[in-house]
Amino acid sequence: MLKSFFNKLKYKIKYKLAYSFKGSDKDYLINLGKISLGYEMNLDNPQTFNEWINWYKLNYKSDLMPICVDKVRVDEYLEDKGLDKKYLIKKYAIWDSPKEMNLDNLPNEFVIKTNHDSGGVVVCKDKNKFDKKQLKKIKKSFSKTFIKGREWPYQYVHKKIFAEELIKTKDGHSPRDYKFFCFNGKVKFLFVATERDTNTKFDFFDVNWNWINVRQGHDNNVNVPQKPDNFDEMIRICEKISKDFPHVRVDLYDEDGVVKFGELTFYHWSGLRPFDPTDYDYKFGKYFKEIIKKNQFN
Repeated sequence: MLKSFFNKLKYKIKYKLAYSFKGSDKDYLINLGKISLGYEMNLDNPQTFNEWINWYKLNYKSDLMPICVDKVRVDEYLEDKGLDKKYLIKKYAIWDSPKEMNLDNLPNEFVIKTNHDSGGVVVCKDKNKFDKKQLKKIKKSFSKTFIKGREWPYQYVHKKIFAEELIKTKDGHSPRDYKFFCFNGKVKFLFVATERDTNTKFDFFDVNWNWINVRQGHDNNVNVPQKPDNFDEMIRICEKISKDFPHVRVDLYDEDGVVKFGELTFYHWSGLRPFDPTDYDYKFGKYFKEIIKKNQFN
């Protein structure tokens, strides 16, 4: 217990020092990588998936990216790509600041999020029992930025707060979250997040739903998730909306036979989370190498 405390304290100090680094973005990310990954990233000749993600931050920019990372404006992009509105989660309200939040006109169940942050989520399953103190989490999320990981598109997002439809299982739990890694408009692999309400599990699969024996950030589920009936439909959606980018992760829900869009992510875990076993850092990195070799990275 004491050892765990001091290890966490040590990492906090190291990260604080890394975040105060005043050098170039490249050197800054290399310093963060040493702490997070346990190796020095080569961003001149990337080989691992995490190296490529950080290379991507530094070397690829598109005017579409700030729109796509904005959880409110991304709906505009999806409609422009011809995605049917039935796949979009209904938004009940959009506010420009925490002071504007008003729950009076919201339905009994809803979710409140910020449009730029990760993890800033408040779930209400019964408005009559909802503790408004939970909204402090949204206020904290609203104050955050992603610039610590040099994820540049987020600095162009005009911060907002929004309330949307609650997607849940029949027994009231969070739905499975399917995260597809797309390269030049083709899905190459994915992972499924389960047990989000208790102890989150991640399970990786290839595009043919073959389970991959790898862990990243969370343990595998002892019960390997089964392939959803709508899997082919989900693949079609991902490939339809990912074509504009060399790489993007498309997140979808599939609950009770209904597919819903979650979000677009360009920098999976900011390229700062190790794989176990480590050789999958290289195996997944090969998908970036393939699009470079084919001169498809513009």
